[in-house]
Amino acid sequence: MLSCKASNLAFDCKSFPAIMKYILFIIFIIFYTSIGVAQSDRGVKPKENPIPVTGKSYAIIIGISKYKNIAQLNFADRDAIAFRNYLMKVHHQRVDSQNISIFLNEEATKLKIGDAINNVLVNAVSGDKVYFFFAGHGDIEDRSQSENGLLLLYDSPKENYLEMIHEILQINMLSDHFEKLTTKGVDITYIIDACHSGKLAGGMEGSKHTSYALKNTLSRISTVLLSCDANQLSLEGLSWGEGRGLFSYYLEEGLLGLAESNQDEVISLYELKRYLEEKVFLASEYKQSPVIIGKWDKKLTLVNPKFKDSLDHLKINEYPNFKIVNIKGDEEVYLNDLDERGKMIYKNFKNHLLSGNLIEPVGENAMRDYWEFNNLYPDHQFRFLIRRNLAAQLTQTFDSLIAPLWKGFSPNTKPAKILSAARQLDSCLLLLEETHFMYTSILSRRFYVSALMESMGIDMNNYTPIDKARMQNALQHLDKSRVLEPNAVYVYFTIGIIYQSMALPDSALIYFRKYLSLVPNSYAAFNVIGIALADLGEETGNVALMKESVSLFEKAILLNPTFKSPHVNLIYVHGLLQRYDQCKFYFDKMMLIDSNFSSTYNNMAQVYLEMGKPDLAIKHWETSALKFPKRAYVPYLGIAKLSIQSRDYVTAEKYLELIIKENPKCAEAYFLKGKMLFKKGEYLTALFNYQKGLSLNGSHPKYYQEMGWCYLFLNHRQEAKLYFDTCVSLHQASRYPNFTVLADVFQYGLNEYKRADEYYVKALKTDSQNMELMGKYISNLFMLQQNKLANNWIQKLSKLSMQSNWLAYAMICKHLNELKFSLVEIDLEKLCMDPDFDNRVLVIKNWESVNSKFSIPDSVKKCLNLIQ
Repeated sequence: MLSCKASNLAFDCKSFPAIMKYILFIIFIIFYTSIGVAQSDRGVKPKENPIPVTGKSYAIIIGISKYKNIAQLNFADRDAIAFRNYLMKVHHQRVDSQNISIFLNEEATKLKIGDAINNVLVNAVSGDKVYFFFAGHGDIEDRSQSENGLLLLYDSPKENYLEMIHEILQINMLSDHFEKLTTKGVDITYIIDACHSGKLAGGMEGSKHTSYALKNTLSRISTVLLSCDANQLSLEGLSWGEGRGLFSYYLEEGLLGLAESNQDEVISLYELKRYLEEKVFLASEYKQSPVIIGKWDKKLTLVNPKFKDSLDHLKINEYPNFKIVNIKGDEEVYLNDLDERGKMIYKNFKNHLLSGNLIEPVGENAMRDYWEFNNLYPDHQFRFLIRRNLAAQLTQTFDSLIAPLWKGFSPNTKPAKILSAARQLDSCLLLLEETHFMYTSILSRRFYVSALMESMGIDMNNYTPIDKARMQNALQHLDKSRVLEPNAVYVYFTIGIIYQSMALPDSALIYFRKYLSLVPNSYAAFNVIGIALADLGEETGNVALMKESVSLFEKAILLNPTFKSPHVNLIYVHGLLQRYDQCKFYFDKMMLIDSNFSSTYNNMAQVYLEMGKPDLAIKHWETSALKFPKRAYVPYLGIAKLSIQSRDYVTAEKYLELIIKENPKCAEAYFLKGKMLFKKGEYLTALFNYQKGLSLNGSHPKYYQEMGWCYLFLNHRQEAKLYFDTCVSLHQASRYPNFTVLADVFQYGLNEYKRADEYYVKALKTDSQNMELMGKYISNLFMLQQNKLANNWIQKLSKLSMQSNWLAYAMICKHLNELKFSLVEIDLEKLCMDPDFDNRVLVIKNWESVNSKFSIPDSVKKCLNLIQ
């Protein structure tokens, strides 16, 4: 049994003179560290470089998240590291690492930074570029509310900055220093992410004052990028780059190529402006507008077409996150204009959000806090922040539900959790307008939960037609989810699992492969695709598909050596391929990984059965039942099947009754019971059990085939033909029909020997050494009077094994065709020792084919009666 079967910143700037002294509380850029590190070469060198490069590039980078005396930030140090990586890895003009100075957290002191600035002032010459990057807190001295902004370093106090000059950087001093370089022809780029803190000295008015002054007095020859306009919130959170600022996230994407609109492989300031205004404004729910100042035709950076294509692909396949966001800096500044009641509501909201009281209990939950705040303070900026964070938190139960599916494992489908996710997503949808950028994503996830609710309680490993209506409803919900959110990998995985449970592996393959395309190199994806191929290979007898499944399971193990499912699956498939040493190898590996995994024993038991070691098979099945009694019906099926083959019908009956008692929807148990009764010659009772199995699982062609044999032996040929025709239709409708089954049905069930020949030939192309297949093909050739060809195949079969029952069967066909009944009797005696069902039917069918024309000796009839 297969396990888990049912599982760049690069921009030019000239100078930035005294206007820089007005900068304060500017919230700017954050770059993904991961992208900067992962790609080794993102620059290009076109034949005609549209951005002249004549000198060196220098950078002073400061990032402070952890302050000694003032409020902490979240991602400032990561922003600084990311910007350094960008300059080193992505920028169109690579920067010598010796010309980059980076200061993080406690390293950001005035003395160290001053030395770095002095080094740039001494060494930079005409044609060079200088980047000054600051991510941290900014403020203004409240004694004068002057236009001189301050960048606060690690040891900065909360106030009285001018008396502690070594712990701050004054904007007017930076401007004075770097303005001297611009007169020499050095391009200066200032990147300042200075987050205002409400607990600092300047207060809210200082922030507004400096913001307005900045926009009104900046130099025309400078390029300035601001994350937001005056009186706006600047957001950061895990929704962007797993921990970045909103503005920086889209700024990086724009500079890496997504802002390009005229296909000239260059990003201009105008292109970047348009891109940022659209993306940031929408993602912030219209609360954050980036401000960009400079010459619109300025060429900022080159675009690497290959990297841009890759980024485009990533964006197309992007799965939107909806997580809690924060304002940069301390929120107290935004609470100062609230009365005491407003502050209390906000405090209660945060406590309820933290404790998980989102919509319950009634009267004391975050939802109630939001509506109260909304009614009393509809114009306050925090109303948006409260709503967004409540909506984001209302999706967390869903996220935890499907988290395993990102790795390819089954979701956490406990009913209580599914129902809780449904209620919370319903509440989330009530908070958002239909035009909200996350509305369709949340609605998609709600449809997905509806699918889980629809399939709740169905055993994916034991699907029956009784469950068909619910499974189809689940598929309809999943299809709606897929249309609304086409990049949700868990939707494709779950659709694949449902189709696999319904014994439709060809359909499952379509969705599993889409799943792999969204999660490349996913070991879980390789595993489920391998399962689908193995199912198809086993069903159709296609050895090539089985071998392909082996390679996929091996890839899954290579990616995750402790992943249990592919190890267990390899035991099973290698068993089908008769590679018994490999079966033992993976069994021993599983004993080291997890000796309590029941499927390991079940699959190895099947291998021992095929090896002719039934005692070992039973031992492993019994171990499986002890290890995992809740799924004991699986090993019990194996024991029952073995007992039927050995004609131990008492033992078979015992285990079949146990299975039916514990799992009354197990179609396979009824099928085996019908097969046992058929072997005993109790055809009517066998029919009843086959029909019961068919009512539980009407999608598998083998049940129709067995019903056909049953009716044939009762001499009800019209009914037999009906079931054989259905079996044929199901196989022919499959993308991977089983040619051997089709050939058998046409030869022995429908007596259409030419059609049978067609399928035998196809089957032998993929499995030319199969002695059973060769024996049946020889039989059909004699029926077609192609005696010479049949005799040639007998020679091939005899070279494989002189003791094969299938050689004996082929010789019976030959002797019947030649009317040599004494020789028939000899070969029939060999078959009398083989209780296999197929052999009995085939011999009887061959006997009937000549019985109406010729008299068969009593000795031959006696042998045939023994076989029947």
